[in-house]
Amino acid sequence: MSENISHIKPRQVRFAEKVDSHIRESAKRCHRSIQAEIAYRMELLMKLEEKGDVVIQ
Repeated sequence: MSENISHIKPRQVRFAEKVDSHIRESAKRCHRSIQAEIAYRMELLMKLEEKGDVVIQ
């Protein structure tokens, strides 16, 4: 997950308050920006999906 980012693709994402506050708390605790926290979580999810631990339909 320490991949170099060649360019940024801006996204606007809306989350329910419970999810948003959880992401904010986690980002603060791990000293990441909110954008970096969301990207980190998406990368983790993709890895779990590739391993077959998670199935998203």
